[in-house]
Amino acid sequence: MAYTRGVFAVLLLFGFLVIAPGIMVLNGKNLDEFALTAVYVQLAMLVTGVLGGSLTYLFGRESPRDREIRLRCGELLGVAIDPARTTSKASKLIAGACDDAVEGEKELRTQMIRGLVLTRAMIGQKFEAEPLEAATDELLAKLSQLAGDEG
Repeated sequence: MAYTRGVFAVLLLFGFLVIAPGIMVLNGKNLDEFALTAVYVQLAMLVTGVLGGSLTYLFGRESPRDREIRLRCGELLGVAIDPARTTSKASKLIAGACDDAVEGEKELRTQMIRGLVLTRAMIGQKFEAEPLEAATDELLAKLSQLAGDEG
């Protein structure tokens, strides 16, 4: 979705260049046929960029499960990422950073988040995904239950 938003942002920027011929018209200059065609194209780019970019925010939402995974992993890592959606090498680095981050930590919630990060990192390292996805769901349920007990 980020690439789509980037394309719409480029369209928006190029479309915004319509301001230059607009200023010319306000100063009393008459535009020839080519310039008018360029203005129409720029206006179309501007409208497409605005509408398309807005629609990516309305309909480009991730699932609640993915959002919760990123949120929980972000609590430990400091960056809201899903280790399963990174490269294998990055997943190994994330797993190592996770171990360093919780060294000596005894709180149950932190250990559960550590387990979630390591489970997701194993998916990123191309281990069999099905049992790891089930373990992810179990950890998310336990974390939600734990949050409900605390709140």
